[in-house]
Formats: sequence, C-alpha cells, structure tokens
Amino acid sequence: NKFACIVFALLLVVLAGCSGKTAEVKQADFSFNLPEGYSLSDVTDESCNIVSDEGGAIIGGITVTSLKPKLLSNENSTTEIMTYLQNEFHKTNNVEFIALYGGKENPSVTINLTKIADDTGEKAHFRHIFFEKDAVVYHMWFDLDVVDQPTVDEIVACSTANKNA
Repeated sequence: NKFACIVFALLLVVLAGCSGKTAEVKQADFSFNLPEGYSLSDVTDESCNIVSDEGGAIIGGITVTSLKPKLLSNENSTTEIMTYLQNEFHKTNNVEFIALYGGKENPSVTINLTKIADDTGEKAHFRHIFFEKDAVVYHMWFDLDVVDQPTVDEIVACSTANKNA
C-alpha cells in the first residue's frame, strides 16, 4: 500500500511537470501608435486594453496569440482563427461573422463578428484584426457598441502602420 502511494505521488509530480509545458506565447511588444485621445492600459506581457482618455472606457484591446503568421495569408484558415476567438475570447459558438483577408501584400485578417447571447438573443458587435509584428500574431479587437467605426479605422491605421518596423 505504501508502494502504491509512492508510485501515485511520483506519477502526480511527473504529470504536473508535463502540464506546465504549454504552447509558448512570446512576450508582446505593445509599442503601437494610437491617435490622440486614446491610450493603452492594464499592459501585461501578453495583453493590454485600448481606452478612451475621455472617461476611461475600454473600447478594445490587443493580445498576443499563439497563431502562426502563415495563417494570415491563407484564406482557408478561417476555421483556426474562429476556433481561437471562440476558445479565447467569446466563449460561445453563437456568433455570425464575416472574415476579410488582406492578401499576400498585407497579411492580415479582419473579422466583423456579432455575438448573440444564448439566453436573451441580445447582440454585441465586435471587430477583430489579426496581424503580424516581429513574427508574432497579434489580435486587436474593438467593441463596436462602445466605439464608432471611424475611430476604429483611425486606431487600426495608426497602430498597424508600423507593425513591421
């Protein structure tokens, strides 16, 4: 019986060691340009929020992903990107979306997504942009119920213009 306990304890130690070996997420470089009136907050090694300086509302954010850069120029990668969104961000399959690919010259994916609440049917609207910077795929997202489209376009243009700098 003692022997079985020792073997079980060793097995737990080995399994605990294996569980720590997850996909490595590179540390983020959040040196993005933002237009006047917006800034980054709650910056960690893997994510940050985009906030309005007036009122401090969170309008979106940026996250480092474990997605491979080659997905951004492959129009057949929608399933992998949507799986990431459903597992890491929205936590539901009850969504409607349109995916737009930037092509070989601008490897990026923009997803306009409507999340539908399972219980009430209420809709929330988001824009997700996946782009590469320094061989890392970033996920920039916006809550379109909090921020208007021209502001999103301006932030995206400012922040991703120097993405490979």
